Amino acid sequence: MTDKPDGFAAVPDSGRGLGREFSSPCYLAALLCTLTIFLLGFKWTLLGMYMLPYVFNPFVYICLIVFWLYYNFVWLRTALYLPASIALALRSYNALGVKISFWRALKLALCKADKIRKEDLHLLRAGGLVRVLARSFMKHGILLNFPRNEAERLSTAVFIHNKRKVFLCLRRIVPYLAPAFIAVLILTPTTFFLSSFNYRYLIEKFTAAPLLTGFWIYLAFLPFGFIWIFLTLRLLIVNMLGPLVNLPEADLYAQYLLENKINIAFDKPQRPAFESIMAVLMLCASAAFYVSTILGQCTVLLEGAIGG
Repeated sequence: MTDKPDGFAAVPDSGRGLGREFSSPCYLAALLCTLTIFLLGFKWTLLGMYMLPYVFNPFVYICLIVFWLYYNFVWLRTALYLPASIALALRSYNALGVKISFWRALKLALCKADKIRKEDLHLLRAGGLVRVLARSFMKHGILLNFPRNEAERLSTAVFIHNKRKVFLCLRRIVPYLAPAFIAVLILTPTTFFLSSFNYRYLIEKFTAAPLLTGFWIYLAFLPFGFIWIFLTLRLLIVNMLGPLVNLPEADLYAQYLLENKINIAFDKPQRPAFESIMAVLMLCASAAFYVSTILGQCTVLLEGAIGG
């Protein structure tokens, strides 16, 4: 790792087209990691429901299911932000001429991913296109260790300084927004009804319970399942499309900081957030669970083939 906080290289060209951003190795790697995290968390959550014991009564069982969905959503929402945060950290520091390693970028992502996620919530509540775009540089300020008030002031200043280019970045991804939203609406019920946790499974599990018990549990679980899948897919889309705006904006942000000779606390001490640590641990657990499941199925198939 080579950090150069006192001297900066020339800022890369900020006018790169969306095609170049989409095909850049950094974005493609972040996209692949985001999809992998989504699949791991998704399979872990749905397959893990098979392990929830049916205890006491249907109401308690529904509470277990709801808690399981909420717990997994808490760590998965942070985990989905890690690849995009790593890519943005690498791009932001590189635009300032500061070369950092992947591991330094990973540490930054672990410290800042949950703050970046919360910033997206503030964007949704900001209201008005201009207000949203004026806060679009907040993520860069967070990764560069600016205090929140200072990051907000700088974000507004950079937006005013580069208003035309910011609108151009947004205009490039607008055609993708409507298809992405339609895809989420279609995939939410489709994914739920094709998932492992379905009505047939409930009927088979509650053979000793009254006939309609499984049916009522299924109906009670239905809205929670829809909400969980919808929110998870929405976060997936945000972290797939977001970097197409944030990555080119990193060049504009760095250019403004260099032109105005703004000091940056590169070596500010910080610790990984609890949410990020939990996300990494759960990713390891879900990956081990998924790999062991695949290996178990392969072993059964191999034994069947040898026995045949």
